[in-house]
Amino acid sequence: MERSRWNRIEEVLQNALDLEEDARNAYLCDACGDDDELRREVDALLQSEQAAELLSERPAIARFLPPVLHAGRTISHYRIEQRIGAGGMGEVYEARDEHLHRVVALKALPAAFTSDPERVRRFEQEAFAASRLNHPNIITIFEIVHEDGAHFIAAERVEGVTLRDVMQHEVPLDQALHVTMQVAAALEAAHTAWIIHRDIKPENVMLRADSLVKVLDFGIAKLSDEEDAPGTIVGTVRYMSPEQRRGEPLDGRTDLFSLGIVVHEMLTGARPGANGETSK
Repeated sequence: MERSRWNRIEEVLQNALDLEEDARNAYLCDACGDDDELRREVDALLQSEQAAELLSERPAIARFLPPVLHAGRTISHYRIEQRIGAGGMGEVYEARDEHLHRVVALKALPAAFTSDPERVRRFEQEAFAASRLNHPNIITIFEIVHEDGAHFIAAERVEGVTLRDVMQHEVPLDQALHVTMQVAAALEAAHTAWIIHRDIKPENVMLRADSLVKVLDFGIAKLSDEEDAPGTIVGTVRYMSPEQRRGEPLDGRTDLFSLGIVVHEMLTGARPGANGETSK
């Protein structure tokens, strides 16, 4: 199978994995269109119970999967407690920092994103810049950990719920404004430092019990950008700006476009142009 075909399968698969099951089918119908073979390939990856066999037959897909960690395993000085989430950029675990005796979030990154030394260098620069933002609405990155050929990000563990969870019910106007203002403040701080998030969506916005909003994954989306590959698209398709969908050069306005879609969805229960599809 041609590499371009694998790229398309990988793109659709990763976007589908970001969705709840009730929204996944609608996305796949739209993304695959009349390409029945594409739909069959993605469905097989999503539904197969024979993961090991499947991955051995599809090495291109396997390259994009992060290592699986089990409770009790130690990565550097972090002891894995439990898996707490997943996304296109990796699995996230709750871990115990045995040096500073604190709970952190440890993200395991897919090898395909860290096997190239130049890409790792760019990523580390971006993560370092994000860690220096020091803004109350931006998650704090503690360090990057390398072990057994794998790469991990240790970050602040945010206790709360995602905006996606909140949006399962009607969001009051005052709460929507409260969330929007805090996300906008985070973006302003990042854009002032020339950092573009490129994946603003409800899953990357956390609300703590005290109503403080935290934007996750600043700088991490930059990892899969390749300067020598014009047209590379990073992010979640349904929240992308037109320029981002086309793989064009971006600035902070792409994040504002994505935030506008999130705000519309908070207030109406559906994304613009979603033909009645709701986020419930």
